[in-house]
Amino acid sequence: MSLVVVHSGESATSRTRALAVAALEAGGGGQLIELSALSADGLLGRHPDPAVDAAVAAASGATRLVLASPIYRATVSGPMKAFLDRFPSGALAGTAVVLAATAAAPQHYLALDTSGRALVASLEGWTMPTVVYALSADIVDGTVSDDVRDRLGRALDEAARVAGP
Repeated sequence: MSLVVVHSGESATSRTRALAVAALEAGGGGQLIELSALSADGLLGRHPDPAVDAAVAAASGATRLVLASPIYRATVSGPMKAFLDRFPSGALAGTAVVLAATAAAPQHYLALDTSGRALVASLEGWTMPTVVYALSADIVDGTVSDDVRDRLGRALDEAARVAGP
């Protein structure tokens, strides 16, 4: 069972990256895709980009996929949306997807349900009932709180049950 974690945090020290790394740890390891390291022109589809193609292939080939994004204006980040736009129709069929996000305010909690689930459904993936929404107080100096780690574990357990052996 393969685990791929994609994050659209802006830097190596972002809270979103810390959340993504915690997801990898909770899931027993796997591959981390850092969208900030990929070409913007490739993510936007302005020209072919082997690194973006490889990231899409890895994410769409995973049995368990975690999508971790900061929440901006009540939706996932632009790089995450641009990345998912590179996927062909049906690319996530049979993939168990965990939605995770970081945000400064609790008011946008439903962004994962309103935008995240719709994005995954448009690619025929299965989103897990448990989402992980972490506020600034939940990730301090790169350390993810026990509560968030517990939610990550619960969501990844759901994904393992859905993905099967």
